[in-house]
Amino acid sequence: MRARWTWFASTLGLLSSHALADEPPVPPDVLRAWEAVRHDPRAAPAPRAPRPAPPALVRWTLANGLDVVLAPDPRDARVRVSVTWRVGDGDAPPGQRQAAHAAEHLLFRAAPGLTALGPELAAVSIGRGGGTTYSDHTVYEGESAPEHLDRLLWLEGQRMAHAERYVRAEALDAERPVLRHEAELTTGRWHFLRGLAVRAALPPAHRSHALWDDLRAVAALDVGAVEAIVRDRYAPGNARLVVAGRFDPAAARAAIERYFAPIPARPVPPRPRDDGPLVFTASRVSARTVHPAAVVIAWPGPAADGCHDAGLRVLAGTLRRSIAVDPWFGAPDPEAPRWSIDVVRQGDRTALVFEARLAPGQTHDVALRAMDAALGGATASVDALRPVEPSLRDALLDAAGEAARDLPTRTARVADVPSADDPGGFRCERATTRDVTPAALRDLTRELFAARRLVVDFHHDPAVVGLQLDGEAP
Repeated sequence: MRARWTWFASTLGLLSSHALADEPPVPPDVLRAWEAVRHDPRAAPAPRAPRPAPPALVRWTLANGLDVVLAPDPRDARVRVSVTWRVGDGDAPPGQRQAAHAAEHLLFRAAPGLTALGPELAAVSIGRGGGTTYSDHTVYEGESAPEHLDRLLWLEGQRMAHAERYVRAEALDAERPVLRHEAELTTGRWHFLRGLAVRAALPPAHRSHALWDDLRAVAALDVGAVEAIVRDRYAPGNARLVVAGRFDPAAARAAIERYFAPIPARPVPPRPRDDGPLVFTASRVSARTVHPAAVVIAWPGPAADGCHDAGLRVLAGTLRRSIAVDPWFGAPDPEAPRWSIDVVRQGDRTALVFEARLAPGQTHDVALRAMDAALGGATASVDALRPVEPSLRDALLDAAGEAARDLPTRTARVADVPSADDPGGFRCERATTRDVTPAALRDLTRELFAARRLVVDFHHDPAVVGLQLDGEAP
């Protein structure tokens, strides 16, 4: 269920790029990282009454193993609840890679004697909500006005307590057209197919390994595989509940004890596949899609960290600025992107991905040579770098500020990094972005480009549904 409910975006003003550099030292308030990027007092047109400091982050574990994190912030107008389950596509048996995704769908449907959770969530949601299945985890989330927090928590408690009862053969058959439709929609999402080609080059035993045939085989889904996923993985000790935004922590805690504490604990078997490093089994892959021809180069990066890979993002930004002056590429055009270089997270690992779309008449080998030449110039610029460009730091700090202002992003990051000292890793990200040195970037460059890379040649073929892998070089 990649986008089951309507997603709303709120327009927020950008923080002055100099506000972060001039602010006083961060006090020991555990949520000061949010405050620092959400509010610049010099930008206010008139003096304001002092705002109360947000309470400390609260984290505890219920007797049944459920990990609970409360991240209150009275400046928000909404509250958000998310439950992250450690189960994803990579936990399903061979030939049943859609089992975790199907389970996510079925846990919104009606069942005998149980409430249909989808309509209930839609009735109280005023923002983003629904569910998403990834290779290594599944997230259920809802956002509402603070007065509906009890209802959101009740909904997730129902899902956790009665998950197995929602999985029925007739419900799966009714949901197959929806699952097929979502699979068809992915043919129009370039980033999904680009990532799928990279995942196909991982070892078959890797949790993130996937092929288009796996994702398309909705008709082959067996209800027994879905039942096994829910029985083995939907246990309280295999989940994390996060509540963030405007709410009363005492009331939230009482509701959590009421709805989640009575759910019995269950053992969770070892996962069938490990994430492990991103090691490519192929060096070059030929693939066909309905999208324009392109060349994609991917390098496995370091393990993801609590700083949200700030150092790697500084490196990507430095490379991006150097490549933009290359005549073959030019400055990136957001309206019609011809190339990009970005950090991509896959499970608990990172990768650097460089993409170039081909113009009519261009060949893949010519594009690859141009990309290699541009990368050579970019890495040389990193070697010659003295101070990191202040404008690049400012842009990255602004991006961190936007992430801290966005309630869904903040909730997801707290679920990922529920540190009492640095919830969501915002403080660490800001500090790393500010303090990264040219020497650190040079070391990271050498480490990154020493790893075996993967080159994917995408060919335009309007007859292809989704992604067709034609061959690979070991």
